[in-house]
Amino acid sequence: IVHRDIKLENLFLERHDDGHESVRLMDFGLAAMSGHGSRMTRDGMVLGTPHYMAPEVARGDKAKAAADIYGLATVAYELISGVLPFDDDEPVRLMATKLVHDAPRLSTHVQVDKGVDDLFAHALARDPEKRPKSCGELLDALARVVAARPGTAETDALFDGPSPAERRVDEPKKSRGVAAAVAVVLLLGVGGVSWWTLRGANADAAVAAPQPIAEPAAPEPAAEPTPEPVEVAEAPVEAAPEPTVEPTVEPTVEPTAEPTVRGRVARTPRGAPVAATEPPTMAPEPEPEPTAMRGPDLERARALNDEANGLALRGLLPAAVERYREATLIAPRLAAPWRGLGITHERLRQTAEARRAFERYLQLAPNAPDAERIRTRLEAMN
Repeated sequence: IVHRDIKLENLFLERHDDGHESVRLMDFGLAAMSGHGSRMTRDGMVLGTPHYMAPEVARGDKAKAAADIYGLATVAYELISGVLPFDDDEPVRLMATKLVHDAPRLSTHVQVDKGVDDLFAHALARDPEKRPKSCGELLDALARVVAARPGTAETDALFDGPSPAERRVDEPKKSRGVAAAVAVVLLLGVGGVSWWTLRGANADAAVAAPQPIAEPAAPEPAAEPTPEPVEVAEAPVEAAPEPTVEPTVEPTVEPTAEPTVRGRVARTPRGAPVAATEPPTMAPEPEPEPTAMRGPDLERARALNDEANGLALRGLLPAAVERYREATLIAPRLAAPWRGLGITHERLRQTAEARRAFERYLQLAPNAPDAERIRTRLEAMN
């Protein structure tokens, strides 16, 4: 069985009663259609989603196992780097580009181990014969990379902010390359299981690889800002009258969100020193306003950020934007939602909104591990 339409929207996260999570590949509609005859392949009909479609399928060739491997590799590439290998608003032009250009190497967007970089280059090769022969082969290769790479540096994830389970358990930090590879192993483990199960082969090895890693990315410091963000947050006060601290964030391009942002409760600068002594509560100043960053508000903002992360990873970008915006209104000094908002706007090609969100993130977390990469993105937008 060839799925023909592997993409983020068809991957669902299942949380089991014992606490571990697994990924399920859904929507076998195109795979089922292919069993009713050869008309669509005989006519050269192109079926699938252009961004995740293999070059040979875009050319009109019959989809084979290599096409699904290309789709899985594209999904993993996007989860690790935050961008697609090929992206264009015009589907025909996008597919034509795939036919004449190799996919950009993963290392052009994010720092990864050479083994991971080379493996993705093979999995996204234009020639299907150069790709791994099965999902199991790709899974085994990624598992070997993970096992061979020691964890020494901080984790780099697409979206900041720990899940509720991560907040309860402090896990050792992994290197950037390991975190990236682990995310792929978790994702492709499902592809390998589905593939081998349908072929009638032994899936035990594929199932064993991803399941010890229920949470592919450990939290970054930027998810819960330390006193550094509070020190930078004073900058807007110097540029504006005392009643408002964040004038640069208030204008938005989307008319539906603008009135809500302007309704934010103003903060005074006199309480800034207090925030440095109370980082766990994220309460920068002892304000009487009901929307101050007290415990319930902060937890609600974190929950909204987690929900937005999940929506973004499933490709539901407009819905993710709404959740991120709501989180920034409830806890405007929590850095993680601003970063997620910037990345999501960037993927939607909403450059002005992405720039504002990234600038706010850097004000709150100027020394975050990914701060330099965000600054590079900002420079590219100018």
